[in-house]
Amino acid sequence: MPLKDLKKIIRKLKGNKDLPKKIDVEDEEYITLEEPKPEPVVEEKEEEKEKEIVEVVKEIEVKVPPKLFVARLRHPADMDVVKENAMNCDIMILNVEELPENILNKEFADLKNYLNTLNFNMGWVGENVLLVFKNDVELYKHVSKISEDAEEV
Repeated sequence: MPLKDLKKIIRKLKGNKDLPKKIDVEDEEYITLEEPKPEPVVEEKEEEKEKEIVEVVKEIEVKVPPKLFVARLRHPADMDVVKENAMNCDIMILNVEELPENILNKEFADLKNYLNTLNFNMGWVGENVLLVFKNDVELYKHVSKISEDAEEV
């Protein structure tokens, strides 16, 4: 094997240690392209808009009126209807005038325990009318101080 071939093989194994020679190129041949501008500025604007929207939502207060359920109970099965609707309303007015007294005593204890677990308060408004309302509902009571009958006035 000649020495020339051996040097070529050694050079290929070790690699070229000499730097490549520079070639002069005229600047006119190259056209420089502008790189596209990054878009983080748009993202910052979107984030600012989201912050503004969140701030506006925080300033708005919406008052939802309480939901009212009125029922005239005539049968013990009507108690189940009251239990079903208790979750969907805030105030219930129950007329138990036509419900027999022995059924009222039995079913009323069960209904009262169920409504207490759902955080309802209850009280008799009249002789046969029961007012049931959630704890978070504010009720204002007014009792007339005038003792005279309206017919006499």
